[in-house]
Amino acid sequence: MESLPATVSFTPHLARARLKELDTRITELESHNREITWPENTIHDLRQERQALQTRLDTYVYPILNLPDEITSEIFVQSLDPDASPLSPSSPLFLGHVCHAWREIALSTPCLWATIDLFSTTAEANERCLRLLPLWLARSRQYPLHISIIHKPHAPSLRKFFDAILPHSKRWHGLDVWMSFDDIIFLCTSLELPLLRRLKIGMTGLQNVPYSMGSFPTFRNAPNLRSLTTSCGTALFRFPWAQLTSLTLPVVFLHTFWETLSATTKVEYLAIHVILGMDDKDAELLPKIPPLLHLHSLEILAPPGFEPNPKGHVQLLNQLTLPALRGFQFPEASFPATSIPAIRSLITRSGFPVNCLDIIIEDAQHSIEYYRARFPDVNALVVNGVDAFYGENEDVEDSDSDSDPDSGTDTDTESDDRSSDDGDSENNE
Repeated sequence: MESLPATVSFTPHLARARLKELDTRITELESHNREITWPENTIHDLRQERQALQTRLDTYVYPILNLPDEITSEIFVQSLDPDASPLSPSSPLFLGHVCHAWREIALSTPCLWATIDLFSTTAEANERCLRLLPLWLARSRQYPLHISIIHKPHAPSLRKFFDAILPHSKRWHGLDVWMSFDDIIFLCTSLELPLLRRLKIGMTGLQNVPYSMGSFPTFRNAPNLRSLTTSCGTALFRFPWAQLTSLTLPVVFLHTFWETLSATTKVEYLAIHVILGMDDKDAELLPKIPPLLHLHSLEILAPPGFEPNPKGHVQLLNQLTLPALRGFQFPEASFPATSIPAIRSLITRSGFPVNCLDIIIEDAQHSIEYYRARFPDVNALVVNGVDAFYGENEDVEDSDSDSDPDSGTDTDTESDDRSSDDGDSENNE
């Protein structure tokens, strides 16, 4: 690379590349100085160029360093992974390795240090996290904390980690744990958690769970808890259902879920993986769940490895009255064509304007037109990611839109259409 031309904009990147080349060239010339006769000014000129370039580089002002500290701090917050562990490359520790200014800004931004993520796999990794914990807790100052613990079976004990974080439990704002039953009980039954709002909880070693002992009250000292995601079911732990506004549950039995929903009167968002139903006669004997006046979003999830249970899902819908419902999302396998009357019945029973409802259907085998014919008056209808009213397929004609909306079959061929028309004529006669 030649020296930087006057017409080329000076950039630190080009300057550093030129410095590296100059250093290499000077070293080569000095090492061969005794063997080869060079012009007297060769090394001198290279050293002068290097000194001038280094001086200019030392005085260069990086544009990002001219930003107000508040802007740089916000860039850090938006750029880093909020769930990064202290040992990951996204840790705020690495900001301090760039320059002194960045280090000072990072140290003065407590929210960068407010996520404590422990994924314990080895004793060595555990010890490194434990050594960093006091640093993290000190730099987070009084900022609300998000604690994440994933503790696999046979991993090192968590008790030292608990000893470090439990004194700060009054600052916990979010808690995401996956651990043994004993650790959950140790962690959750006696702590004061005045700021806790979001909780995700899962359990390992299910074969060792004492189901015969009944359910355990948990998080009773978390008055601001609003969001709960759990894979532990509803029979083992008694959460403070009445104060929750967001609830995500795994596979649940209809008869126990009825008790849970009856107590969760303030819920606004409800997501369920699989509902295991019961005999229809027994389901009819269940008392109706009181209307959930605040629930505006209902989602049926499709976890891998679980077969959908349309019968249980229909039995659940038959128990619900949702006057505030505005969004309903489900995979087609959970509510096949024969289940559509249950959805219509829910709409009628709940009494909300159908033109305010958004329906999202995933993994659908039926066409967009099939569902557009069955839900023509909803506010929005999305099938496999395509808007049924404004999407690319909205003008495609399909004969199944002429079939009975409550039937479970499509009529996709001209012969089926003619048969249907002939049957209608015969019935009219």
